[in-house]
Amino acid sequence: MVLVGAVTLISLTLVELFLRQADLPRFDACEATATWARGDPLLGFRGDPGRPVAGVTPNRLGLRGPLPVQPKPEDELRLLFLGDSTCWGLGVALEESFAGRVRAALAAGLPERPVTLLLGAFPSYSSYHSAVLLDELLPFSPDLAVLYIGARNDADRARYYADAEIPARRARLQAGWHDVRLLRGIEAARDGVYRAVVRRLLPRATRARVPPDAFVANLERIAGRLDEAGVPAVVVLPPIHPAFEAEKPLVRHYRELLVRF
Repeated sequence: MVLVGAVTLISLTLVELFLRQADLPRFDACEATATWARGDPLLGFRGDPGRPVAGVTPNRLGLRGPLPVQPKPEDELRLLFLGDSTCWGLGVALEESFAGRVRAALAAGLPERPVTLLLGAFPSYSSYHSAVLLDELLPFSPDLAVLYIGARNDADRARYYADAEIPARRARLQAGWHDVRLLRGIEAARDGVYRAVVRRLLPRATRARVPPDAFVANLERIAGRLDEAGVPAVVVLPPIHPAFEAEKPLVRHYRELLVRF
């Protein structure tokens, strides 16, 4: 038994040394940060102030636009928008985004009150991200929240794991065992098999980035936090183009969940 144990240990050590020498594995599902974003332990990724996103340089929170001053002036009307790339205004100037147009319309109708904008949105964010980000943005004392969620990202197919698993996956990056290449290789192989085979066998709803039950839970979390803070909310129902629905049939279900909510 001692000999078998010694041979096994030596073999595993040689495999580990080989993997380190070859810099393998190069794939790591726990590190899913885009090149234009920085990693975040809860959100998975957020805008990097040093890397423009579609020509827009994120602020210190990784969001778009100037951050409102704290504490909030008494006469100021502060609008909080939560959502994805559409809410962020990807591809258009901030004043041309629908959040910017709402701010401009209110400012024109309320000339005696300054109207400021707080964009809690980022490309590829889902309702999971909105729920997490809300806790970070409520200290800015918004007067009204506008929710544009469930448009597409929640229903997208998860590449390896659901959005709710982001904190656990990010934590694994800091774990000591994650530096062992052999263990990381086993994890990478398992994730690869899941994406290539297992995921295809699961019902569409269960392989979404945010499954429907988790989507409802995120809505309830957001509503609860806004109620606690005394912030009224407006829910914007995302439009659904027939071609997009044909590609992602689940988006209709998420919209129905928003309507019921």
